[in-house]
Amino acid sequence: MTRPLHSTESPMNLAALFEQARALPVVPKVLRELLNSFNNSALRTDELAQLITSDPAICMRLLRLANSARYHTPQGVGSAYEAVQLLGLVNVRSLVISVGLMSCFTNLPAQMLQPFWQHSLRTAALARHWSAHAEVDGELAYTLGLLHCVGQLVMRQGLASQMLALDAKTDPAAPTRTAVERAALGYSYAEVGAELARRWQFPTLFSEVIGATDALPDNAQAATLAALIQLCAWQAWVTEQPLNSEQVDALWPHELAQRVGVASQHGGSHFGDWAELCDDLQDLLTQS
Repeated sequence: MTRPLHSTESPMNLAALFEQARALPVVPKVLRELLNSFNNSALRTDELAQLITSDPAICMRLLRLANSARYHTPQGVGSAYEAVQLLGLVNVRSLVISVGLMSCFTNLPAQMLQPFWQHSLRTAALARHWSAHAEVDGELAYTLGLLHCVGQLVMRQGLASQMLALDAKTDPAAPTRTAVERAALGYSYAEVGAELARRWQFPTLFSEVIGATDALPDNAQAATLAALIQLCAWQAWVTEQPLNSEQVDALWPHELAQRVGVASQHGGSHFGDWAELCDDLQDLLTQS
């Protein structure tokens, strides 16, 4: 039997959680439109630049990234249009989605956000890396990897003391975390994230994939993407654990890996260096 939380508060149901003003941040318009642009393969450079320019805060942060040492620009990048030309439409869309999501939760403590976004960015980078094996769009996989545990941030804003109590029991990124949250609260970050995606009016595919933890969706595309994201989240978590190669291999999620065509020798302790894999994504963690 699961022990009660070290809090005198009663568990809050999902509807009540979202009724709290602080739990549901306002999604930037540019973020919603960029996520919906996955249904529009004809998005043009000027359209993307115009979207970015419409949000000064996100535009400023993108320009800061474009002018960082990472990109070695001989001349300064002064506009969103120049940034898209320099970095490419696909890369800029991914960066802006990342920046947009991070801007929604800046009221949470940095010591909480840093490990959360590190895990999310690593999951996203892995999803993009393995997307060819799963035969899915790499940027879509990246975005879903970034969003896969966003429900935790909503819960941390609305259920701060309960989440801290759960942190003392289980690593927030551990594969068992959803079960621990459901036992204590009646729902997990997966259900919260799926509901957030619906309330933010993201494509239906997003809520299907984000909400899938115990079982894969019936929709074939959503099922493959959910399996990929779960595998990548597992990899991002396990590489930070004090486990030897034999222990890691023993924990390998065979069914998920088989679904997306990734062999066990490609994962776990055999995986490559994070700095090389994440590359420019890591810069997002240090840009203010």
